[in-house]
Amino acid sequence: MDISNMTNEQILAVVDTADKESLRYMCNELEVTFSGNTGEDKLREKIKEAVAERDEPEVDAAALASVIAEREDEEEPEVVQSKPKPKESLAELLEGDPAKEPDVRKRRRMVKAQALRLIRVQIQNLDPADAQVPGAFVTCYSKYTGKVAHYVPFGEENEHGWHLPKIIVDDLKTRTYNIRKEIKKAGQAAGVKQYKNVAVKKFAITELEPLTKQQIADLAREQTAKGSVQTS
Repeated sequence: MDISNMTNEQILAVVDTADKESLRYMCNELEVTFSGNTGEDKLREKIKEAVAERDEPEVDAAALASVIAEREDEEEPEVVQSKPKPKESLAELLEGDPAKEPDVRKRRRMVKAQALRLIRVQIQNLDPADAQVPGAFVTCYSKYTGKVAHYVPFGEENEHGWHLPKIIVDDLKTRTYNIRKEIKKAGQAAGVKQYKNVAVKKFAITELEPLTKQQIADLAREQTAKGSVQTS
């Protein structure tokens, strides 16, 4: 709280609701002496007494009116509005190279657009422990895209491929599961087997070409016939 520029009325308006620490601060600003055990009521009383004796700076009304008049007569500077730069097309963002883009904001838009680009893929879960799992929700995070979550099917729904953001596909490519593999050594005694854990790819991912208009129409008719989409 800076009371150096406050009027007496402003100080009196806040003194009754100020806490003890604020009251002590105001006393220091007004050069009012007090002891460590001075209560809040006494501090308020001292501040009000100091305010009553405080001289406020006088304002020269004539000089102030002259300054205001001069400012009103001044012409306002002409504001030249620059035309906003046109937004890049999605194709430009997808085809650009973020590593070569000097504009930081445009580079971020490139990274985001490319990370969210939909890819048609077929995904097979190779982990025997998940053999009965028809699909799973996969969530990724990026400072450019934020949270991205999508359902990834492994069963019949994946027959024609499934469109997923590239950030999800890239994440699935890094996932592994462990298998036990026998270690065979020359001269190893018969009947003694040793094993080690080996990390292998969890998913087999096949990237497919985008659907043609005819394929989209055929798929829509097939889904309608199965009742997997609502038509009303």
